Amino acid sequence: MLLLSDAEISDDDVVVLARFLQHAYPLRCIRQIHVKRTSDRKVIERRPDSALTAKNSKLLKELYQFIRKAQRLESITFESVKIPKESFYEFGKALIACNGVIRWLGFKSCDIGSDDGLRILTPFINKLNMQVLGFEQCELTDLSLPYIASILKVCSCIKLLIIYN
Repeated sequence: MLLLSDAEISDDDVVVLARFLQHAYPLRCIRQIHVKRTSDRKVIERRPDSALTAKNSKLLKELYQFIRKAQRLESITFESVKIPKESFYEFGKALIACNGVIRWLGFKSCDIGSDDGLRILTPFINKLNMQVLGFEQCELTDLSLPYIASILKVCSCIKLLIIYN
């Protein structure tokens, strides 16, 4: 499992992480990714533009490159990460290109762009054989219902859909 938490990642560390993520061993072995933005106010005050903020999304771009090339990736979870709206398309393309079999995709307390993120991701999610899809405390609105219905209609392999606002 790869756990990325911005509480411990400096801007200089992103370069080192990028090299690590492109190395053959992690591409071959990592099965789970959990990306977490800290909720610790002291850390946020000290570093408002951490490695996982919309303003500074270098780490997310490197992560998308990793997802694209990963060979055994099964699970991706984002927690408290604000993914930039323009970044969802790149994330979707990375999901489709992934050599692994993504079985679990989860978003917890993520601002996914007031339904825009789900709208952008739906065509990509529909091409995956996912078993679990979760949106916990992501403030989705009724506007997201057609996208969720589309996912459920196309992805008959989904065994668990978690939507909790």
